Amino acid sequence: VHVSENNWARKNTLRLFEAFKKAKSAGITHNLIVIGRNHQLIHKKAQEISGIVMCGYVKEEDMIEIIQAADALLLPSIHEGFGLPLVESMSCGVPAITSNVFSPPEIMKDGGLLVDPYSTSDITEKIIKFVKDKKLQEDLSNHALERSQDFSWTKTAEELLKLFQENTENELDSDFDTDYDLAAYR
Repeated sequence: VHVSENNWARKNTLRLFEAFKKAKSAGITHNLIVIGRNHQLIHKKAQEISGIVMCGYVKEEDMIEIIQAADALLLPSIHEGFGLPLVESMSCGVPAITSNVFSPPEIMKDGGLLVDPYSTSDITEKIIKFVKDKKLQEDLSNHALERSQDFSWTKTAEELLKLFQENTENELDSDFDTDYDLAAYR
């Protein structure tokens, strides 16, 4: 599955399509499901390549089901900010084949395969490697699910509280009864 958008150049959709086409020629039998609104040009290119299914915009609950049913998330973006689709896929135990630049390497760690987003051959190679190696798929899936726990709401809240406690002059732990009268004057 690939989560795309109107900014198809940033998402590297054309290179992904070319890499997928080469991987199909090499014998993989998978389809590429593309989620997200895309430019007319992308739809036209998708029609030229067997096995690409354009879903367009889907509701969040449908997107989760599509990701859960996927073998991998393919996100070889030229530039990716935080990369929320990476965390969403990891939380489903779905590893990613993603860019080796900007945030994806830090987000994924060992929960996926990294590619040079400018190299169609590298993207193709990693797709084929992933599809052919069942042990690799299982290992990456386990690592992805484990890594996703670092992005849980509980972990986020704990880390934020730790930052506040380390970077404020006053203690956050206070006695409500003692501080109640003072609070009225603040």
